[in-house]
Amino acid sequence: MKTNMVVESIVGDTLVKNDGTEIPTSELSTAKGGVIGIYFSAHWCPPCRGFTPKLAEVYNELKEAKKDFEIVFVSWDSDDNSFKEYHKSMPWLAIPFDKSDVKDPLTEKYEVNGIPSLVLLESDTGEVITKEGRNPISEYGALAFPFTKERIEEAKQEATAKKEESLKSLADLKFLGTLSTPDGQNVSVDDLRNSEALAFAFMKGENCQGSAAVLPKLLDIQKSIGKEKLGVVLIEMQDDDGDEVAEGVKEKLKGVPVIGRGDRAKEVVNSFKCVESDIDTPHVFIVDAKDTTSMKILAENAARNIYFRGEAAYPWSEEAIKALEEKEAKLKEEMMSKIADLQCFAASDSCHVIDKSGAAVELSSLQSKDVVGVYFSAHWCGPCRSFTPKLVELYNECKKKGKSFEVVFVSSDEDKDAFNSYYGDMPWCALSYDDRSLKDALSDVFDVEGIPTLVLLNGKGEKITDDGRAAVNMGIEYFPWDEESMKKGREEEEEREKKKAEEAGGNYFSKS
Repeated sequence: MKTNMVVESIVGDTLVKNDGTEIPTSELSTAKGGVIGIYFSAHWCPPCRGFTPKLAEVYNELKEAKKDFEIVFVSWDSDDNSFKEYHKSMPWLAIPFDKSDVKDPLTEKYEVNGIPSLVLLESDTGEVITKEGRNPISEYGALAFPFTKERIEEAKQEATAKKEESLKSLADLKFLGTLSTPDGQNVSVDDLRNSEALAFAFMKGENCQGSAAVLPKLLDIQKSIGKEKLGVVLIEMQDDDGDEVAEGVKEKLKGVPVIGRGDRAKEVVNSFKCVESDIDTPHVFIVDAKDTTSMKILAENAARNIYFRGEAAYPWSEEAIKALEEKEAKLKEEMMSKIADLQCFAASDSCHVIDKSGAAVELSSLQSKDVVGVYFSAHWCGPCRSFTPKLVELYNECKKKGKSFEVVFVSSDEDKDAFNSYYGDMPWCALSYDDRSLKDALSDVFDVEGIPTLVLLNGKGEKITDDGRAAVNMGIEYFPWDEESMKKGREEEEEREKKKAEEAGGNYFSKS
């Protein structure tokens, strides 16, 4: 084998195996068509620890197939011991940890701004094949070798064909085996076909925060839209000694087929590997339950959209998400125009503001106010429950002293019962809980990123401040809390603090 001077000029003249044995770089192949990967990684980096096993799997597969492939590890660990410990988990070579004169220029040469990063080079020339080696490795594995654009495109087509064949084999749903619910009901494949869409929910117990959030949300949506629209199959991903689902979720699972933890759950996971090679909880596949010719995937993982977008995005396909986004954008645009004169709160069949008795509030009543607070809050939110009494105190004081002030409560509660309970403690009016679309549009228009948020408007719909919480803390003395009033309040507060400090200093020195 001829000396590989090109690669030696890139990674130095000496490399080490994972047992610490040194080898000369000249031993690396110079054959045309061979590939060398420069792998920037570190043990402290969670994404690296997630990607390294996948890379090792592909590396070993290519080695077994006698492919000309080598990897050189460039460590970003902070010390030699961490480097050595991490390198033990890798079947490839590495640049010695103390060779910073080699490693540092590589980072600059290949413009590596973050890890893990895999740069793939031609063995014979050292020319870059791609600086984004993670992508073909993650998507197509060994099938993508030697990772050229042409081969990646071929691999994509082959993977698509293979996936389609696998999905056809899953169409009869027999891979699910015998199904039963926690309350002892047997569920057949035909029962599952009674739904429009079917959700395969891969979840762990209540100690998995994602599962604990997504699963009850999914079950609530099923209850809301009905099983004729959405069927659910729960696949438990816990270990045999793993935690259970929360008691409240168990109640919701009545009538839902569950594939318990263990071998059966693992078999179902393997069946879906043609769609997603690594299923991590929470993961929800949405499929067309009516299609018997192939398993038509509507959403490869709807977990995030189920939680954040809810029922409105059903069945969480790309088309449904796009349609919802277009609807929300249009509604936001319309809402922007309706903020003028508070027209967004005009009573209609679909949106209105209600008073404590449940009756619609006249728009003219809001328009007549000097200040209208739009209060985004929820009972489940601890800071909200702390702030609401302060706002109630200020509101009542304003009413007592004849200040023209109204508040419209915009609820982020999870259900109407929670809304009714929380609203019972408030003396002002509220946006009807049933109008979730308007609630979402108002949140977008006012850029609400967290709660509690209090936006103050005047009767014309002009914004006074989006920091109404600061206005509440300032008190009724600075009503209507416009820029001039708040500036005066801050200046007077600073003056009071300065005076206190001076008095405290004077007392201190006088005592000494």
